[in-house]
This record gives sequence, C-alpha cells and structure tokens, in this order.
Amino acid sequence: MDGGMFKKKLTRPTFLQSRDTFSFPPAYESTFEEYDEDASKQDAGPSDLKTRDFFQNKDRGERSHSVPETRQISQIVTPPLPPIQQASGSSKKRPKDPIGLHSVSLPRNPVVDIIFLHGLGGSAYRSWSWGHDLRYFWPQWLSVESELSNARIWSFGYAAGIGGSSNMMNVFDFAKDLLFKMKYEQQSPSIGSVPIIFVTHSMGGLVAKKAYITGQNDKGYVDMISQVKSIVFLSTPHRGGNGAEPLSQLLQVFNMSKEYIRELASTSPFLQNINDDFSNMCQDLKLFSFYETLKTSVLTGKSSYIVDKDSGVLNLQNETSIPMVADHHTICKFETRDCPGYKDIRNILSSLIPPCINDSFRSPTIDVATEIKELGSVLSISESEVAETAERYKSKLKDGTCSWIRRRKWFTNWLEYEEDGPHILWISGAPATGKSILASYIADTVRRQWGENVCQYHNFDFSDRPKRSASYLLRSVAFQIARASSPLRASLVRLSEQLGIPFVNMPSTTLWEKLFCGLLLDMTLAKTLYWVVDGIDEAEPGALQSIFQCLKSLDSTTRLKILLLSRPTTDVTMRIKQLSFKCTMHNISTVDTYDDIRAYVEDAIVIMIPKGVASRQRIVDKVMMKASGNFLWVALATKDLEEKWHLRSDIDLTLSGFPNEMTDLYSHMIKKIEKQPQRVMATTFLTWATYSFRPLHIPELKQALQPQFPDLTSLEDTISHICGDFVQIQSSRVSLIHETARWFLVNHHTSPSVSLEPAESHKYITKVCLKYLSSNKERQWRQILNIAEIRRAKVASPDNSSNLLYETEPFLSYAATFWAYHLSLAGTDSKEFRAIICEFFDNDALTWINTLALLGDLKSLMKAAQYLKTFVKASGKTQSERKQREIPGDDIEFLRLWTLDLIKIVGKFGSNLIQHPSSIYKLIPPFCPANSVIQRSLRYGHGGLSVVGVSFPDWDDCHARLSVGTDESGSKVFATSEIFAALVPQAKCLVVWHAETYEELRRINHGEYVTEVAVNRKGDLVCTSGLSSIKIWEVSAGKELATIKKHSDDRVLAVEFGISDDHIVIGYQDQLIACHNWRLGALVYAFRTILKGDENGNQGLRCVSFSPDRTQVAVGSRARPVELWDLNTMSRTHRCVKKDEISHSEQEVFLQPEVIQWHPDSGNLYILYHNTTLISWNPVYDEQTEHNIGAKGMVNSPCGNYLLTSDHDGSVRVFTVPDYSRGRATDFHAIYYLKNHGYVCDLAFSPDGRRFYDLRGSVCSVWEPEALVPAEKPDAEDDRNSSSSSFWDSETVKDSATSHVRASITAIACAPKDVGFCCGCDDGIITVHDFATGKKIRALPGHASEMAIIGLTWSSSGRYIASGDDSGHVLVRQVKMPVSEDAKMTVYKPSDLRIRNDGINQLLFSSNDQYLLVSTFSADTVWDVSAKRICHTRTHPSPRHLKWIEHPKDPKQLVSIDAGEVHIFHWVDFANLTSNGSLRLMRINPDNNPSGKRKLPIERPFDELALQRSYTDTPQIVNCVTSTKDAKSIILETLPSFGHDRDRNKHRRIELISTSDLKIATPPSPGPDRVILLDNSIQDLAREVSKLVGSYQNQVVFFNHQHWLCTWEIGTSVGNYKRHFFLPKDWVGNEALALVALSEGGTVLCPKNEEVAMIKNGIKF
Repeated sequence: MDGGMFKKKLTRPTFLQSRDTFSFPPAYESTFEEYDEDASKQDAGPSDLKTRDFFQNKDRGERSHSVPETRQISQIVTPPLPPIQQASGSSKKRPKDPIGLHSVSLPRNPVVDIIFLHGLGGSAYRSWSWGHDLRYFWPQWLSVESELSNARIWSFGYAAGIGGSSNMMNVFDFAKDLLFKMKYEQQSPSIGSVPIIFVTHSMGGLVAKKAYITGQNDKGYVDMISQVKSIVFLSTPHRGGNGAEPLSQLLQVFNMSKEYIRELASTSPFLQNINDDFSNMCQDLKLFSFYETLKTSVLTGKSSYIVDKDSGVLNLQNETSIPMVADHHTICKFETRDCPGYKDIRNILSSLIPPCINDSFRSPTIDVATEIKELGSVLSISESEVAETAERYKSKLKDGTCSWIRRRKWFTNWLEYEEDGPHILWISGAPATGKSILASYIADTVRRQWGENVCQYHNFDFSDRPKRSASYLLRSVAFQIARASSPLRASLVRLSEQLGIPFVNMPSTTLWEKLFCGLLLDMTLAKTLYWVVDGIDEAEPGALQSIFQCLKSLDSTTRLKILLLSRPTTDVTMRIKQLSFKCTMHNISTVDTYDDIRAYVEDAIVIMIPKGVASRQRIVDKVMMKASGNFLWVALATKDLEEKWHLRSDIDLTLSGFPNEMTDLYSHMIKKIEKQPQRVMATTFLTWATYSFRPLHIPELKQALQPQFPDLTSLEDTISHICGDFVQIQSSRVSLIHETARWFLVNHHTSPSVSLEPAESHKYITKVCLKYLSSNKERQWRQILNIAEIRRAKVASPDNSSNLLYETEPFLSYAATFWAYHLSLAGTDSKEFRAIICEFFDNDALTWINTLALLGDLKSLMKAAQYLKTFVKASGKTQSERKQREIPGDDIEFLRLWTLDLIKIVGKFGSNLIQHPSSIYKLIPPFCPANSVIQRSLRYGHGGLSVVGVSFPDWDDCHARLSVGTDESGSKVFATSEIFAALVPQAKCLVVWHAETYEELRRINHGEYVTEVAVNRKGDLVCTSGLSSIKIWEVSAGKELATIKKHSDDRVLAVEFGISDDHIVIGYQDQLIACHNWRLGALVYAFRTILKGDENGNQGLRCVSFSPDRTQVAVGSRARPVELWDLNTMSRTHRCVKKDEISHSEQEVFLQPEVIQWHPDSGNLYILYHNTTLISWNPVYDEQTEHNIGAKGMVNSPCGNYLLTSDHDGSVRVFTVPDYSRGRATDFHAIYYLKNHGYVCDLAFSPDGRRFYDLRGSVCSVWEPEALVPAEKPDAEDDRNSSSSSFWDSETVKDSATSHVRASITAIACAPKDVGFCCGCDDGIITVHDFATGKKIRALPGHASEMAIIGLTWSSSGRYIASGDDSGHVLVRQVKMPVSEDAKMTVYKPSDLRIRNDGINQLLFSSNDQYLLVSTFSADTVWDVSAKRICHTRTHPSPRHLKWIEHPKDPKQLVSIDAGEVHIFHWVDFANLTSNGSLRLMRINPDNNPSGKRKLPIERPFDELALQRSYTDTPQIVNCVTSTKDAKSIILETLPSFGHDRDRNKHRRIELISTSDLKIATPPSPGPDRVILLDNSIQDLAREVSKLVGSYQNQVVFFNHQHWLCTWEIGTSVGNYKRHFFLPKDWVGNEALALVALSEGGTVLCPKNEEVAMIKNGIKF
C-alpha cells in the first residue's frame, strides 16, 4: 500500500451530501464482513511528483548510538501481561468499527431515538455504508431530512464476526449488552425519555426482538423498553437463514465454535421460542419487514437467497412486508439519497414520528439562521466574512482554467482515493503564479465532487492581518464544519458555555484541543474532510509554528485531506518534514500554467482589440514570451496596451519598454503616479493600502481621511483613477493588488515625491487614529459611548454594540483596535510625536478603554499593551544609543507605566469591563495601586469611592493564594483553560479550582495516598495514581470513569494520557513502561527499559517523561545516562551522555537527572541534573548545550516560549527559550525573577502561557507577571530596527507584594461609630487600626504565637475588645481609642478565660458591656466582664451550631437560633425564657398564599427544606444572623450542614424573622411549641447571593456571584436590588470573602495581602 495507507478508488456520487452530523469514537476497528484488505488493494501508480515519507531520517541512524533490542519481560506483577511484540514494518491495517452504542446525530432537542443494529459479521458503520465506504454511511443522511432533523440517531456494534477465534456469546448476550448500553448512555435526555425505533439488518432483528422481550420482563429496563414504538427489519431471518447451517459446519472443521451462528439455523429451537414470545408481546408495535429479491453470491461461487421471503416476514397483523430489489448485503446499503430503498425507509421513519411522539416531546422549529449567527458569535467569525473570503478569488476564475491539475496523478490520488489517515498535499509556486486562483478552483472541485460541506477553505490574505493568525484559521474552519450541522452547532455553543472563556481569547493550541481533538474531528469521521489553506506562508509570525504543532497531533486514523499552497519556503519545507503521516509536494511550473496564462491573455486581447485586427495573435505571442508564468505581470502588461495597439510600432515600443521583472514594473507604475497633480492624495491612499493592519472599507477610510480631504466627491472612483493600478477595491475593501506590490512599496520607499517610508507612514496613521479618538467639541466620546452602552443593554446583545457604532462612527473600531500597532512601528526619536501619545493617555485613555470594552474586544487592549511595550523598548534603546539625551525619560516612564496598567486592568478587571464598560471611569481606578498611572492621574473625580489601608504601592503579580487544607501539603499542580488543580497526597484527593474565579469547585477523592496526576489535552479527563490503583475521572462532575490496578508494586513516576484519551501510559520506578486502554480494561503494551545483558538494569529510575505525541519516553537514573525509548518498537533509540561523562564506563555512576522536560514543538529535551545544570538535548542530531540556571525544578510553557524554574530557596525564574525553528541564539534569557519563601513542590503554566501556578506546602498561588505579556516583535517586513531577540525579551527582576512572609488575617471586628477596627492573625497577634487611614495604631499581644485568632468582637460602647484563639483561650481587654492624631491608644490589663477547645463559634457582648457570651459547639458560657468571672454555662448534649443575637427590642434578652427553633434567654441569669417549649420556625407555603397574607404553615420541620436531590434531607445550620436598624426584622441565613462549599452555597436560604414574633408567653404555659412564621418571600434573593455581608440601615448587604457589593431594601421587589461596586478578581476568594466586615457607617473591610483594605463610600456610591 502506498505510504502505508489503504486506498480505494471512489466513484463520484450523484448525491452531494450536505450535512455531517456523524460521531465516531477516536479509534475504531473493522470487522470481517466490512473489509477485505487483500481484495481492495490498489496501486496508485507512478506520478510526476515524489511522494516522500518524512518519518525516516538518515542522519538519525548515522548519529545515534547503536541500540540493541529490548529484552522480554519474564514476569510482571498482576494483572499478567501478554508477550511483548516488536513493531513490524508492515503497512497499517484498516481500523475496525467500534463496539458499543455510538451516536450518529445528537440534536439539541431530540424527539425520538433511532437505533441501528447490524447483522452477522457486520459492524456499526460499514454495514450501513455502500461499498463499505464511510462516505456513504446513510444513517447520517437522515439527520438532514427536515422531518427527521430532531431524531437522535445511534448505531450499535457488537462482536458477531464470522472469522476469528471461538466465541460462546449468543443473541441473548448481545441483547443484554444492548439494553445495558441504552440504559447507561450518558446523554440528556436519557434513552427511554423519548420514543425508540429500531432499524435492523439480518441477525440484528433477532437481537432487537430479544432485547424487547427481555426488557419487558426486567423491572430495571421495562420503563425504557416500553418506549419502543416500532421495529424496521431488513432481511431478518425470523425462521432461520439458508447459509447458517453450512457456515456453522465449516467453522467446526477449523475447530471453531460460534453459538450465535448455530442459533440462525432453520432448525434452531431458539428461533421458535423467540418468535412465540415476541408475537405475544408486540401487539402495540408497528413492524416493517423488508425482504430481499436478489440472490447473493456465496463462497461456493453460486448464488442463493440468504433469507427468503418466508423467513424474512413474520406474518403478523401489525406487520407491513415490503420487497426490496437488493441482495442480502445491499439491502442495508444505499449509494445515494435517490435510491428507492433509502426513500422507503426514510418515509417509514418520517411517518412514525407524528403518531409515536407525544406533544410534550415536540420541540419548537429550529431557526437555522439564528443558530448559525449564535455559532458565529461564540467563534467570533462572521458568515459574511467567510463567504467573502470564498468568493474573492472564485469570481476571478475563468472557465477552463486550472483544469491542468485534474490531469495530474498526484492530485487525483489526493482527491479521489479513500485513505485511513491524514494526507497533506503541498503545492508551492513563485509569487503571482496563480496559487490563490488554483486554491479556489480546487475547493470548488472538492465541493462539486464530494459535497458542499466536506471542504473548508481559508486564505491568508497578506493585507488582512486579523485573518493571518492560527486562531482565526481554526475558528474559521470550525465554523465552516459546524454551520451545516445542527448537532455540531449545539455542541460548540454548549462547549463555549462550559468553558466560560471566549474562543477568540484562547491560544491556537488550546483551540485545536478543545474544538478539533475534543469535538469536531470526533464527530465528522464519517467522511473525509478536505481543508484548503491558501497562502500559509503569509500567516502572521508564530502562526506557522502553531499550525504545524496542531497538525503533528493528528491521530493516524483521522480522515483528513489538507491542501497547503504557498511560496516554496524553507520554513514550510522543514515543518512538513517533521510530520509523521503522508505528505505530497509539487512546485508549480510554467508548463503547468502555460495554457491558463495564454487563455488569460487571449481573453484580455479579445476585449481590448477588435476581432478583425491581424495583430491580435502577434500581441498574444509577444506577451507570452515575456510572461514567465506570472499572471500579475500579464494583467498589468495587457492593461498598458489598452490605448497603444493601433500601430505595430506602438505595440513593439510598449512591450519592449515594459519591464520583465516585477520590481522594474512597479517602479514604472510609480513614475506614472509622480506625473499626476494628485500625487499627494495618491501617496496618502497608498499609505493606507500598504500599511493598514487590515483592508479598510470605503466608509472607514472616508471617515479617516475626512479631516485631510473634506470635500472628496467619490473616494472609490478617485482611488481607482489616481493610484496607478497599485490598489484594488473588492466588496468595498481597499487593498493592494498583490503581496509583491506591498513588498516593493515597503522596501523601496519609492521616490521623494511619492514617499512611503515605513516608520513615517505608521507615524502618520497613528496620528490620524489618535486625533480621531480624542474628544473635542464635535465628538464627545464619553457621551457617545454611554448612549451606546444604554442601547446595548436594551437589545441585550453585545454584538450590536459594534453594529450600532459602525453606523455613525465607521472608523472607530479600526482606530481603537489598531492605533497601537502602528505606534509600535513608528519612529521613536520625535519629541513632538511622543508628546501626542502622552497627551492622548493623559486625556483620552479611559474613553479608549471604554470603547474596546464596549466592543467586547479586550484582547485588542492586551495586544495594544504589547505594542506599546514595543514602542517603549524601542524608545529606550534609541535613548541609550544617543550621546545627547533628547528623549525625556519621564515620557518613557509614563508610557511604561501605562503599559503595565493596561495589562493589569485586563487581568484583574476584564470580566467586569466587558459587562460594564463605563466602570473604567469611577469603579476601577480606586482599586488600582498608588503607583499606578491610572490611580495617580485620577486622585480626584471618581465619585468619592476610595480604597485605603493597603500599603503595597505597586501592582501585585499574585492573583490568588489558595489553601489545599490547613494541615495538608500539595505535591503536584496542573492547569487547563477552565480549571487548575493540586494533588494532595495525604488527603488522598485532587483539589480543583475555577481558573477565572478561583472558586474551589470540588475535591476528587482517590481513596488512597496519591502520587501522580495527569490531564488529557481536552481538559475534561483527569487521571490520578495511588499506591495500588490508577483512576480516570470526568473533571466537570468529579465522576469516576474507570479504575486500573497497577501493573507493578513499585512507585509510579509518571502517568499521562496516551495517543488517544482511551489510553493511559505509565512509567514505574522499576523501569516498567505500560500502556493501558482504560475503556476496554485491556493492556496495550508493556516493556522494561532494560537492555539484554545490562548489569545496572535492576537499579530503579529517577524520572520518566513521555513525549508530547506519546510516541517516545525519556528515562533517567543514576545507573545510566538519560535514554530515549520508542514506544512503538519498544526499543532504545538514543542516549544523552554528558560531555564530561563520555569516558565513563557502563559500571560507573552518571550524574543523576532530577527533571526531564520535552520542548512541545522542537522535539528537544531539557534535562535538569542534580547539580542544577540544564542540558538542552536534540536527540535526532545528538546535539547538546549546557546551561547553568541554578534550578531544582522546571516546567515548559505549552507554547514552548518559556521555561519556568524554581530553586531551593523558593525563588522562581522565567526564561525565554531559544527559537529552534530559526537557528537563533541557544541561550536561555531570564526575564522574570520572583523572590519568595517556602519550598516549591511543583510548577505549572496556564495553556496560554500568561499565568503560572506554584505549589508551596498547603498553598497554591496564581501568578500573572507582566513579563509573560511580551513586547510584540515587529514583522520582518516592517521591522526597521535589527534588534536582537534578547532586546525584546529583557525584563526587570520583580518582587511580588505577597512574596513577603506575613501572618494571615483570620478575624476582623469594627469599632462602633467607625472609630477604628481590629484584626486578628494566625500568629496570635491582634492589631488595632485607625479608621481614617487604615494605619496600625498598636498591637495587642497575649495569645500564643502559634494559635490563630478565630473569634474577635468589639463591644457596642467601644470600651472592650474580646478575642479568642483556636486553643480556647479568650481575652477581654478594656481599651480607649485616641481622640487626636497625637494621642495614643490606652489598653488595660486583659482578663482571660479558657474554655473547652472544640472551636469558638461566636463572641457577643451585651449592649451594656456587662456580659460576654462565648459560644462553642458544645457549650455556651456567659462571662461577667466587670467581675472577670464565669457566671453561667450551658452545655449541649451533642454539638450544635447556634447563632446568637441580642434581642433587637429588649437588650436584657438574647436570642439563640438553631436549625428549626428559637430560644430566648435572659442576660442576667441566662435563664431560658422558652423552657416550656421552643419557638419553632415554620415557612409559609407561597403556592397556597397568592395574596401574600400570613397563613398557618405547612407542618414541615426546618431541616426538611425544599432543597434539590441529595440536599433534601441534609440538616441545616444557621450561618449568619443580623438585625435591621429599625429593629423590626432579623435576617437569617442558613446552609446545608455538610457538603462542598460550592454546592452548599447553591442551597443557601435567606429569610426574615419578624421581631414582633419573639415574645414570651406570660405566664409561661406548657403545651406544644409555638410557631414563628418565616418570611421566605425573598428567597429569590438568595439565588443572587454569593456572600451575605450583613445589614446596613434597613438593607440587606451582600456580594452577588459577579462579586458586586449589593444592597436590597427590605419590603421592595427582590429584582430591584442595587449594585454599588465590584471587587477585583484577585481580591476574591472563599477565605477573604468569609472575613469581609461592614462598619456602622457602611465602610467595607476586606482582607488583601495580609492587610485590611477599607472600601469607603461604597454603599453610598
């Protein structure tokens, strides 16, 4: 087989398939019936192109050490392993179809389930495919039928092969397996929730009948099977098949047995029994039996009916029998949708849906246009843009051209042959040789031949930079695949909602993993997809690397044909060589395009010169002689002849004077422009067309030019007239005619009169943009944007913001998005220019930020920061190179600070800005640090909201510090785009946090000590390794999917997901490497990394690292150098012997490696040794470089640009990694240094590489340093400064605010009348602070240093402070606050008491300062403050979680509230005034009380609340109690008593207790408990609450889920609560929010970096 791949010639179908909703699992296997490899082989034959297998490398064999074969494993700990097989060199076999139930179409709102069951020797997919070709898998066609668009379609595969070993399974076993798979399939709604229809072939009909009989008699399945409404039989042998008995006898000859084949014999009692049972049960079913009318060829060469009519029909009253012109094999296969058999089955299924579906199952009509629009929104792709890209060159395609390629064998092989793996065809050619036209032609050819939706097309337009990114390519392809399939559209939208991160903000590698590896390629394997990617060499810098990094991860069975077109660059050649699948290359020659160019010239001459002119052919011949295959030269030359063909001398003169080379031709065109009177205007137009980031549309350019040319009559006509054929206008887009024209204009700078010098041109565009963005009398941006934000809120669609603004301000989007790009390429030595930039930031920066936020484009804000950083660096370089200081340093520093501010604003306030763009003016600046330029420039005028008390003046790189548990220590950390997680060995669990909110989502409990963890590429599966087992989990639900018993008793050093997510690869300390298929529970391979005769083989490994593509593994130990093993051949391939150890013998000890990391793209390995030396090793060429980085741990960023290291002293460094693709410097350059304390257990990068995580003991910290947002390096074509890579990467050492060791705050208490506040820490220290400034007044010692303060309160008079630590030690201090700034605080000797150490729950002073209540879980104690003694104690028979409050209307009493009851006590004697019966809390049933009047409650205990599922029976605890200022109400918050915090908070209840109900019966009388009716009319408010803060005046104060501080006025509508301000993202955390306090005056106190931030005037704002 050519290229190791099966190929099968396909015939063009008459049915051009229009939808693909098919879903395959990642790996599938063929069955006996469906594929005969030997009979299907075809030779592709010779071609005029060399097809190369780039997987081989001659240098590799020459340079590598000789490698003996691996030795056989003699014995491995259970489970036993099969003998180890060496990889063979034979071609890959066709993969099999999968076993089990697999989805074909998954509509969003299914109304019926259609399940296909194949027959004997069949398989899930190919049994239903014409010619066994998956392109004709007809069940997927049903999803495009309008009547069946909401049908959920499945195909069930089972092991009913004819060949192979003996099999004792029978039809009953297959039926039980089908029932099980149907019941436990994880889909919503579940199978059995909607009607079910079976479509069966041959023996599949018997399986369906047996499943129906079994399900009716099994209570576990009866509800599901009762939904079966109809069965369609296709040639089912109800009374036996004619070939079953001979086949069974034949198998016996070969000593094989197949029970299910014997059951098909006509004499089988099984058939009689199943027919009798089914006939008695199927009266309610609609049955359709198709029988074959053509004979089938059998092994003897004769033909016969496999299932005749008598056997194929049941003859029941509820049965319809239908003949089909087909034999036994083709009765279930159809070539087109026009086949009569397909139409019959389609019509039957369509007719079944209306009667079998209850109205409750019907879904509304799907608005396809709305779905596609929603799809475009989540992918940030416009359908009109995709269509415009597709039509751009298609409109230029002339009939008959490009047909030469259809005559090339290498192309027809790529186009027409079915292959079981990826195949890349790379067509290269010189500029202007018609590559883009050819790409459009090929895309159209593929669509005509294989269907409209099998081909996805993208063009990297040199003039349209936003579309030159790898991200845009992937999103565009995803959009084109999914727009034709409702299930795919729904899946992508759901995925977007689950991720919570816009696809446009994801790195391209993450997009590939989420969209393609995790979804699209899995769901579109039914047919080969064709991707046509034109101009890949025009992709933005770095995009080519990302694209090929994605392609390298393609599965070997992915049915994908990719066409790449580009110039013949070394970069593309090198990257194609690194791919392991089939690649074909061809370079366009003049022979290829000769006929096309001649036809082009002839067409042009025909239009230009009348038919009778004899010189027409002569002109054609002369043009062809000089054309050299260049279409652009021909177009320009023929245009120049338009007015000069009348005389032969004119023709000869014109053509002889017309330059042959494009450079000379462009110079000739410039000279024509110089002669024009409008050359200044033409130069301006050329500047915009040449240097704009993307082509501007006419309305945009017109508004940009309006100040310079206010009286233009027709911009479009003017451009066409004066720009000398350099500029073209298509679909209102203004761009240059070709990339070569841009290269000429950029690099030759033309002439003095038509100057297009790059730096000056970019400076000009920058000035135009900034002037436009600056407010003036005519254009008040803040007012314009405010109106737009209000209009956006009304239409509730962020997409409309740009549309609404474009109508009146078409240039706004371009100016706001791309001015910084032009700035980065502008000159830096102009004082006046820098003054313009600084003035813009002084006056209009906030409105610019508001604009981008309103457009929903914070990615451009971050990009602008990178461009601004480029300008600042270039300015600094210019300054350092000049002898005289002409560049004011203050300007550079001012812009540098703005660069930092922009980065941090996006990181800390991004989500808030998107939701509320105008928050940039008043809500965000107060939370910026004192040294930030945005804070310094806005000290006043932000509406009174202020934040004081935080001493660190600079931005903090640490976004969160999260605890894995007080007494726990983490060992491993990893991150995906949605979550990050820490492995906690002693706690036997994995702690999972949300990547954006830092909320702890769940704890995945492995059940034993855990050592290793891995996550798959999609981020939805995680694997944990314990002492005895390895488990696979679904991350989103924390659900265990599988458990694998370890293959060895030794320790697991590394575990990863394999080539597919079904595989787990494991490296053990005893040198065992194993791969296990966890879905099937089968061992794939296992071997030990020991060579035969290796005397040091018994020494264990130190580290194991699998390659990113999971085809190799690197192992390290003290006994041997680091070795590289091939996982396919299970043999050693390379060794890394350090240069100073080359002379070592095998018996000597080698330096021990600590960490081995693979570079994600280059294939290099980084080996960190015990002496902190780093070796960068290229195993292919056996090249190594040594670096002294002083590290003990390290990790690579996913993009491969950074190396993150940690040292023994806790410091962390970030290094830039050498660019291996371009042969640049090989040094690692440090760009970030973080000094911190505590040993670093593990490190991890976020997928985008802009965040890293470190794990130190019990704390996982999240860091976002500015250094990871690098300066945007100029494009090679625009870079006028030849700066080294280190110049752009250099950064300053950074010290984080949280790197200083401080005690954590554990309690906060406010003094009355806002005279001060105090806070307690985990070191036992209490500090008192001034309320005006937040400065510390003094510390209050007395508690042990190792005891944390867990209780703290200030008496209502302000005279006493009570504190309690976690040892049960309580101190009561009398204090006197200073009355002036010069006065000091007075603290008297404290009194103390010790209580039982079971946790202080609450401290509460009486309002007269006479008593202090100390409440614990086991007892409540009253302390006499003046007498300094305990006066009363009440113990609880069991631990109780009470909350106490002084009676709002009677200060002599205090109230305890427990789960379900209220007790009232007297302060003086602590007597229970409700001793004869508690006051029971009851709820009003709102369903029976529409008037809202108070009625008798439904008799339900308090702890039997209307909670969901598992929380229904969970006891409740009182979490917070507070009273309103008017003393009319008590606000009560309750939560489930146990469970994860996130789940508990979802079931929060907030209710009101009327204080008028807190009355004591006088005199007390025995009897039943009295009832207090709870006002739960505000329960809707609880759903909005993330943290209840307390009460202010008569308002409930809380943080909502977006972390806005909100207030709700009691008695008003719940929906009318007011939002005041939001907390920055790095302020939010469960521990911090739990400590938030509210002063009497409405000031919010919030812990921040071991300090207390005071947010003043927030509630009043």
